[in-house]
Amino acid sequence: MITATFAITANQNHPAIEAALAHMAAHDTDHASTRNNVGFNGRDTEFGCSLAQQASTKRLSDKQHELACKMLWRYNNTQIAPAGIQLPVLGDLQAWLRERERLHPYKPTATILPPATLSSMGRVYLHNGQLTVQMPKNYWDWVPKIKTIEVSGHIVAKYDSATKLWQLPLDWLDALQQILPTTHFDYTPEVLASKAEQEKRRKLAALELEIRKEAQQARINKLLRVARLDEPLANGWLLQQHQKEAVQFVFEHERVIIGDQMGLGKTLSALKAAAAYQQAFGCDIICLVPVTLIDNWHKEAAYVGCKIKAMGQTAGRIPKPQDITKKFVLIVDECHAFKNMGSQRTKAYMALTESPHLVANICMSGTPVKNGSPSDIYPILKSLKHPIAENKKRFFDRYGSASEGYLRELHQILTVEQPVMIRRTKEEVLDLPMFTRQMVEGVLTPYAQSIYDAKFKALQVEYNRRVAEDEISSTGWELVMLNHLRHAGSVAKIDTVVDLALEFLQGVDGLAGEQVVIFTVFKDTAFEIQQRLQAQGFVVDVLSGDTKQSDRDPMVQRFQTKQTDAIVCMSQAGGVGITLTSASKVIMADRDWNLHSQCESRVDRLGQTKPTTAYWVRYTICDSWIDNKLIEKENTSDLILQGYSTGIEGVNWSEEARNLLAAVFSGEYKLPVDEDIPDYDEEF
Repeated sequence: MITATFAITANQNHPAIEAALAHMAAHDTDHASTRNNVGFNGRDTEFGCSLAQQASTKRLSDKQHELACKMLWRYNNTQIAPAGIQLPVLGDLQAWLRERERLHPYKPTATILPPATLSSMGRVYLHNGQLTVQMPKNYWDWVPKIKTIEVSGHIVAKYDSATKLWQLPLDWLDALQQILPTTHFDYTPEVLASKAEQEKRRKLAALELEIRKEAQQARINKLLRVARLDEPLANGWLLQQHQKEAVQFVFEHERVIIGDQMGLGKTLSALKAAAAYQQAFGCDIICLVPVTLIDNWHKEAAYVGCKIKAMGQTAGRIPKPQDITKKFVLIVDECHAFKNMGSQRTKAYMALTESPHLVANICMSGTPVKNGSPSDIYPILKSLKHPIAENKKRFFDRYGSASEGYLRELHQILTVEQPVMIRRTKEEVLDLPMFTRQMVEGVLTPYAQSIYDAKFKALQVEYNRRVAEDEISSTGWELVMLNHLRHAGSVAKIDTVVDLALEFLQGVDGLAGEQVVIFTVFKDTAFEIQQRLQAQGFVVDVLSGDTKQSDRDPMVQRFQTKQTDAIVCMSQAGGVGITLTSASKVIMADRDWNLHSQCESRVDRLGQTKPTTAYWVRYTICDSWIDNKLIEKENTSDLILQGYSTGIEGVNWSEEARNLLAAVFSGEYKLPVDEDIPDYDEEF
């Protein structure tokens, strides 16, 4: 092993730094673009390889040593230490450098180029297709100037210490001539001829670009004509201005994310755009949507006046590209469902986007960054052929850490520089009545408390058994047990939920009653709430995963036309794709990990005319913990989409759940009990 402590030798470079640079450069064959943990990453490769080359032939400066040390420590655990090289810490390195200077003071070389190559005029010629620069006698007058040619902070020109020459791509000839004038540099006829050819190619490229722009504008104009965005739909609705802007965004860019907040009418925007392609160019329209929303998509397609092929999002339902023989527009609803690059359905979707017949790809999601991580959006960008997703390693290296500077850069690229996403919030585009969220603490009757206590004790026994038998490390067990505890709390909260719903349905202080929407994660809770409210004479429907596809829309329409008083929805079944704006009160008996804000948006959305309130019913520390995490994740996703850092990346939710269970079952957290609750009917 090469250790971090050395006697200073004639080598004059720190041996560990030089060895680490050489090791990394030797393995840097593809800038880590196809293989992880092999060589430098994309942003370090030029600097690292240059330092390695210099270290092999000359003494590195103190500053170069320090920069190299800081860079190399990023690769210590994965590549350098496993190679048997022990890097010095910065303080030790600086001490070594001071000792090196004391023993071997730096003596600048009198000349950089061999005397035979020095002349009063520099020379620029072609070698292996590269511009090659031989500096004149006043070498140091020109080196700083050639270093000003940069791309993303990296110097374009490369210095070859063996030949004492600088090289850079031919495309940089114009920039080179601006800083190295012909009064001091001789440009060979071959270089000048290449410039003429380059100018010819540039003019041809500009002409081709102009032709493409004209063709694109002609296509956009045709689509806008047939779209008739100002005319009412078949049901009499008019598109809002933000919806028209979304349609035009699709026409202009064709591979896009409509990332508008839930409740802003993304479905109609996407269908209106696709309908124009169908009418103008005879395209089919393929819609990959949650299976429970297929009927709703057909209904809204009828409003727009287009024919669609709507299908579920499983791998078996997604068409194979070889089976498609005509042009088509692809619409992907809830596109965050395809965030796992390794899943079969994501692979099937990616394959479909490679079809030569694909004309436009419209991805939709109110939460494209589902779990508060920029990595969530990468698969969608990849499917849309966005340049930023060409190199996965480079994308994750730059944006995976969610640092604010890079997130702002990502947001700028996706929305301005190379636009692929359009996102607006309700506050920005709608004059909706106020939406508020209110926490309601559950109050248990003695009977409900006894049921909860029994379930709690059973879970506590199971938890203690797992601890005693050392099973607490089983993957996912803590979230499963937490879900059991949540279910017990959900059943216990039914009294509070029903009382709150009756308050709205019956009216108070002389006010007329009003409809209410209730969401829960658990099926038995949903049907128990329905039975309790029906016993009070109210008409109540339950929308669950068992609801037939053909019954979903009639159930929603009954509620919207006030034929029913309340609708109890399971979050997964009713949290997406439906409109329940007839009500302005939402009771969240418990919250789904991913759909809580989407559930609320069934009511707080386009078409709502009254102030809306969502009541989150909570009981025990578990509810409070989960609610805090949901709100934190919600805020994180919004901030990331706006280009801000959040500082909460890397949280291990399973570990936090394990710590929570340990605290709850050990008695560290006390559960609330209300001794003043009156007796409850034993028929529960």
